[in-house]
Amino acid sequence: MHLRRAWALALGCLIGGVVRGGETQPPDSRAINTVAVAEWHAQCAAEHAGDPDSLLRPGLMANRKTKRVEFFAEATGIGPGETMEFFLIGEQSGNAYEALAISLAQPLDIYDALLFVGLPPGRGVDYNKLQFWPKGERVVMTIEGQRAESLMINSDTGKPLDAFGLVFTGSQFIPTAPEEDSTALAAQIAPPYSIASNYNEPYSILDVPFAAPQTAVYSKQMLNPKCAFAEGDRLHVVIEPEYKDGKCRVRELQLHIGRGTCERPSLVTAQLTLQKLGGSTAGPAYSLAGLLERLSDMTDNGHDPFVSIDIANDVTVGQLNELALLLQAIDTDRGIRVEPPSQGQLYYKAFAPNEAYRNRDERFLQPWELRLAPSADGVVTGMLTEITEIWTQGVAKPEIETEEHAVASPKALVELMTSRKPDVKVLLIYASRSLSYDALMRYVGPVYATHPIVYVYTEPKENSTAVE
Repeated sequence: MHLRRAWALALGCLIGGVVRGGETQPPDSRAINTVAVAEWHAQCAAEHAGDPDSLLRPGLMANRKTKRVEFFAEATGIGPGETMEFFLIGEQSGNAYEALAISLAQPLDIYDALLFVGLPPGRGVDYNKLQFWPKGERVVMTIEGQRAESLMINSDTGKPLDAFGLVFTGSQFIPTAPEEDSTALAAQIAPPYSIASNYNEPYSILDVPFAAPQTAVYSKQMLNPKCAFAEGDRLHVVIEPEYKDGKCRVRELQLHIGRGTCERPSLVTAQLTLQKLGGSTAGPAYSLAGLLERLSDMTDNGHDPFVSIDIANDVTVGQLNELALLLQAIDTDRGIRVEPPSQGQLYYKAFAPNEAYRNRDERFLQPWELRLAPSADGVVTGMLTEITEIWTQGVAKPEIETEEHAVASPKALVELMTSRKPDVKVLLIYASRSLSYDALMRYVGPVYATHPIVYVYTEPKENSTAVE
């Protein structure tokens, strides 16, 4: 019997139901879909046999010329108003209750197909590494001809996601076992087996192109009632690059900031240069207005600038505070995306801390405080404050006791902070706006490994419990 005829007969039996013990069993949608996909795959294989521009994997076909990846999925049957965290998951996933569909092609095959049509894998979020943005080229994914973004609504707005596409973050390659050197694609071997998520899932192959921590968006994203599919429906999925002409959305840049020559330095008077990350020649110098215009031009032209910040030793703390406040305003899904700091440098948000936490009464914990100031001979020394909360039964707030420790050098700072409490891995620094970055980092650098969360305050405000 020809194989295709056998498939057709099997499909007819499955559609009509199977008689067992005198009772007719309902058809198995997965079995029906599997047979139908196998028939589609056999037809594709016959039509594209020997074509070097075509890639065929079980239940999937990709074409390098058209830059098109297509396969099938099965609807889970989640209903309107139900939480939806995934557009598409692998068959091994246990998250069908919060996914639109289950792919009938394997996650690794989808990943390979995207590489085949010319898309480089990007990078997912990793909060421990200060990677807050999904990074990669974007794709357009349609399910039954409808863009994936339109299939979900946000409960806050009542509207679907904007048609911005999805990011090919590429999942991660992780060890297959704790004591083995071999690795495999996380989306293929590890929960949640995400192919396309609508929150920032580090193991997903495709992610949304904005900051969407799971804790922030969970229960706010649900199936669009206008786009519901019945459980078991076979869905045609197509993934194509956003740009098919070789254009790249991701622009990896380095912004260098130097002090400049002004006697009263500010961000406006700083020396600002912008260049391709890893470029061999220095980039052009920009005024602050010119820099913002250049970055704006990139975003207007469909690029995502991923910007690494390089800080010269002579930059002042005041300039870095101004830079941090500016970056907070433009480090958005419609602006630039600031990259993690390079080795030995602070993340920009360290220079724009929550002003309320100057006041010890407003904090929920009491870390070390370090005041840095130059001595009479110009050498920077510090005063380290150790804070202890004294709790009394029946009293809502603790009493605060402090003990001051003079630190004449970074070595003395390390010795104190590693031998005494508090053991909170946070350091609050109070410094004049004129203090140089180099002087600051001489103290911060040696303790950064044990106290990696650093915030730098300038010109403290006066109040009864603030640092004077």
